[in-house]
Amino acid sequence: MHASNDFTSSRLSRRSGVFSFFHLILLGMASLNVFAQNLVVNGSFSEGMNGWDSLLIVNPAQATKTIADNGCGISITAAGTESWHIQLKQKGISLDTNE
Repeated sequence: MHASNDFTSSRLSRRSGVFSFFHLILLGMASLNVFAQNLVVNGSFSEGMNGWDSLLIVNPAQATKTIADNGCGISITAAGTESWHIQLKQKGISLDTNE
């Protein structure tokens, strides 16, 4: 009978160790969510252009935007002469090289 109690307590301590390890994993995952937040404001466009700067169009580029179905469509009729002539952007997002 004594051997049975030792076996049971040994099993419980192993289960407790697994249980504690499992909780540590969950806590770690929960803390990752705090740091992995979305930096883009209103990325679904569900609030229209809230959080977005207006569409920047530099001459000679020509474009129009449409907000519908939780998205933003940009119709480009003239691309311009530089890749940055048409921009939809947000302020407050920092980008670091190689990160």
